[in-house]
Amino acid sequence: YISVEAGFRSDGASGAVDIKGSRSWWIHDKVCEVPEFDDGSPITAWQAAQIISDLLAWESKMIKSP
Repeated sequence: YISVEAGFRSDGASGAVDIKGSRSWWIHDKVCEVPEFDDGSPITAWQAAQIISDLLAWESKMIKSP
């Protein structure tokens, strides 16, 4: 699990533009600031990319390369 506690504030850790209406960016920003699962195991960059990809797909959002 990855928990984002109430009141978590982020400046957009990655510098990427947030997608309007998506909650995935809260999780993405949390992972950028604290790259570990709730059990303390590390999250690799590949896992982080897969997590946001899966969340965006679940929300029916898409990111396309230019």
